Amino acid sequence: MLALSLVVVMAAPSAASPRLALHLDAVRLDASADAGQLVVADARWVNRTGGHLEAVTNFSGVFDGLALVILDESGRELRRIHYTHHQSPYAEDRRVLLPPGTTRRSIGFPIFDPNLPSGRYLVRLEGELAGHPRHRGMRTRTRALRVR
Repeated sequence: MLALSLVVVMAAPSAASPRLALHLDAVRLDASADAGQLVVADARWVNRTGGHLEAVTNFSGVFDGLALVILDESGRELRRIHYTHHQSPYAEDRRVLLPPGTTRRSIGFPIFDPNLPSGRYLVRLEGELAGHPRHRGMRTRTRALRVR
């Protein structure tokens, strides 16, 4: 008798093309912000599709579909802050182009009450190229964030 085993490998939730990558190059805390703490993420899209990709947003740009995820050192999620959470929409279905190559931007995520207590955290970006169904479930590697 012959036994047959079938192994199903589930892909990560990202259905994104490998031709678009999201990177978190650095992260830092700006405690001098008027509203309290501000986590500044140096983000980078790398578009290797050979053409422009179109994002659709009600806000300002190609980073609008992202969220900052703050984890404790064990990897447990503590907070998830969407980049547009503190913004007001000003356009309906605005089309913004992500050009081929690298697009960099430092984006700020206000930490509303309560502030992050002193300690070491892990931070990553998650999300999508807004309005582009093929590029959802993007996730960067984690970076360390020290709060003093």
